[in-house]
Amino acid sequence: QQQEQQQAQQQDQQSSPYRQLTTYPFEGNIHDLLFHELALSFVDINLFSTTFVMHSEDPPNFLQQQQQTTLIMVPPQKQTFLASLSNSAILFLFIGENKLVTINEYQTIGIHQWSSSSNSFSSRPFSFEPDNAFFSRNGINCPFHQQAVVGSKLFAFSETSKCIFSAGHWDNTFRVTNYENGKKIASVKYHKDLVTCLSLALKDSTLVTGSKDTTVMIWTSKKGLGGSIDLSKPRRVLYGHTDTVTCVNANSELDVIISSSNDSTCIVHTLRKGIYVRTINHPTNCPIDFFTLSDSGYISLFSSTDMKIHSFSINGKHLSSEKTNEQINCMTTSMNSDFLLTGGNNGVLVIRNIYNLQIIHCFEPTDSPIISIKVTRKDDHIICGLQNGKICVFSVVSCYSRTKSFITGLNRML
Repeated sequence: QQQEQQQAQQQDQQSSPYRQLTTYPFEGNIHDLLFHELALSFVDINLFSTTFVMHSEDPPNFLQQQQQTTLIMVPPQKQTFLASLSNSAILFLFIGENKLVTINEYQTIGIHQWSSSSNSFSSRPFSFEPDNAFFSRNGINCPFHQQAVVGSKLFAFSETSKCIFSAGHWDNTFRVTNYENGKKIASVKYHKDLVTCLSLALKDSTLVTGSKDTTVMIWTSKKGLGGSIDLSKPRRVLYGHTDTVTCVNANSELDVIISSSNDSTCIVHTLRKGIYVRTINHPTNCPIDFFTLSDSGYISLFSSTDMKIHSFSINGKHLSSEKTNEQINCMTTSMNSDFLLTGGNNGVLVIRNIYNLQIIHCFEPTDSPIISIKVTRKDDHIICGLQNGKICVFSVVSCYSRTKSFITGLNRML
């Protein structure tokens, strides 16, 4: 009778459109580096519904199931959590205090509720609620220049002043917009050509902008750290490039500003005084599309000309180069600075060793090219913005060690 009851329960579970949560024992040394996909099932979220269900079959009608709040997870498989936010590419992501801010290709600003569990093995590793006012909320409302390379490097978010800095606009300005109501705070035209990139540093009290006019400008606060940025004129103008500045990155811990250009160079200046430090040349003299800088001082740059990622130390030493075999659209580093995360046209999130660029893990492909990537502050989730307007969340269990093999730990989990 017990066997018959168990068989009946199994048949009921198999016939149900939802699967019950299954727990798995944690195996492996806690000091190993482990990336574990919690396999949150595929879901499309209707923006008019404030609740959602994680499921393994076709999405239910959310307009008729707004009272359903149960989160149902599936056993670990190579799947992810997907939420459909708009019908245009998600260009920018920012994770703040209990919120996820998104900007799409139409410059619409979304303020979504987000929180992650302190326990990565929790049955609810994170919670997400889409912005109900997404379609009615005012956006930046300033068209991009036809020559602008649209991507996350055109935006920066200041949680201190509750505003979004944006570049790439048709009138060669960069703009400051209140992210809550979409009101324009300032429109600054100081560069002589298209503003191509920007970056914030020093607790959002310093803004760095790069332009097609080959210059890099530093805008700072008169009141010091935490003060609003003085936009009347730049504090310093940095020179050295002979072609369009394609990407800038300011790091207060390293006290550096790094800029890349179509002239095949990265130039390093000090952040606080603007003193020239060194020039890093692309190994094969290709234009540099963009780069990342980790807190540990590793520079990873990508060029679509040779389709390679090149790794350098902050001192300019060339460490390694790796072929990507795809167009990379975005790169970022983990919060502990040990790993490089890339996403491209193949829709695959790839994790690499930041030193030698060897692939550590490739997640299951998404259904659209990856346009933007953001890692949560505790390295427990990776959020990707896709070309088709969805966001994709990978839940990650991270236990860091430089002495143990990542692959060993990964095999134990998967």
